Amino acid sequence: MLPTWPIAHSRFWKLQIPYLSRHCRVVAFDGRGGGRSDQPAGAHSYAIDEIVADVLAVMDATGTASATLVGFSCAALCATVLAADHPQRVCGVVHIGPAVALAPMHPERCG
Repeated sequence: MLPTWPIAHSRFWKLQIPYLSRHCRVVAFDGRGGGRSDQPAGAHSYAIDEIVADVLAVMDATGTASATLVGFSCAALCATVLAADHPQRVCGVVHIGPAVALAPMHPERCG
């Protein structure tokens, strides 16, 4: 269950986790800038490639070879990018109110 940056940290999923965990292993974490995670400076720290790398690091740290990714809003976009770039790590993707990037994301334009 992917975080939507500061908007929806891991506690966002607290009502879904008990139900889902009866059927599968659930991993939810606080992404950079949200919940209990650190807040790196600079827009480049929040680029989609950085977020995807964070998700892969969590998957590696939890021994998760592949997963069904659940993402809300911007996290749905992250799940899509991760699935496209690392298809061997993704069994499926669930989008909830997905954000859509109509043009390439350029963190240098943020700020």
